[in-house]
Amino acid sequence: MTAQSTTTFCCLHHSFHCELNISVLRHIFLSTHITPLLYSTEFRQVVIEFRAGLFFHIMARKISAYLHHVTVALLVLQLALSPMMAIASDADPEQDFCVADLASTTLVNGLVCKSAAAVTANDFLFHGLATSGNTNNAAGRSAVAPAFAAQFPGLNTLGISMARLDFAQGGLVPPHTHPRASEILFVLEGSLLVGFVSTDNKLFAVTVNAGDVFVFPRGLLHFELNVGEGNAAAIAALNIQNPGVQARAAALFGSGISDVVLEKAFGLSENAVDHIKTIFAALKV
Repeated sequence: MTAQSTTTFCCLHHSFHCELNISVLRHIFLSTHITPLLYSTEFRQVVIEFRAGLFFHIMARKISAYLHHVTVALLVLQLALSPMMAIASDADPEQDFCVADLASTTLVNGLVCKSAAAVTANDFLFHGLATSGNTNNAAGRSAVAPAFAAQFPGLNTLGISMARLDFAQGGLVPPHTHPRASEILFVLEGSLLVGFVSTDNKLFAVTVNAGDVFVFPRGLLHFELNVGEGNAAAIAALNIQNPGVQARAAALFGSGISDVVLEKAFGLSENAVDHIKTIFAALKV
């Protein structure tokens, strides 16, 4: 097999990447050595390599096309699921309102709507924040009046709520959390030491006065203490109709957690734990 013919068949082998040399092809097929060439070992090897190359080229194109379709299908699936993931936390209302039916025994994630025909303007009115709360108590000399969906049915599904905080001199709203809400506090009167603790146990605290606003990030432990010379009051707004409230001290010492757990967690003696539990048991009465 001549060098020229070998070059030509190598070009045939790579024909999908190069242009054939027409003059070389003419020379081969007009050559008097064409018959021996067709039966030569070199020619058969070139044909085998050409067929193998063509096969893998076709398979590669098919695989590429398949992967393209798979990619497109995954992209379509992702786009279809995106709205569902975006509203997985709290869906937007699909009706004008959903006044809570506080008498319903149906259990859902939230409160059941009462019939729209039974809704009146009074369902959207609440008087519970108009007057000061009773701060003459042993639970911190403070009072909190919530306006959540359970007290104010018209708030149900609207994603907002409020509360009024009243403090006697030295009064305290103990450290607590709202697991489902951020809170913004507006001081009506007096001076309050307010603060929260981040998840890396860093304290952010400041004294606020009448007219000031302070925000507590969602779920973080926070408190309010009256540091003024008289009474104090504030209004809190929260970004959900049922923010939930958990007072840390009451949760730890008033829920029935084992004495051993509390002794080890706080380095307290058995007598000290029993004494603290007695205090919180009395507050429940």
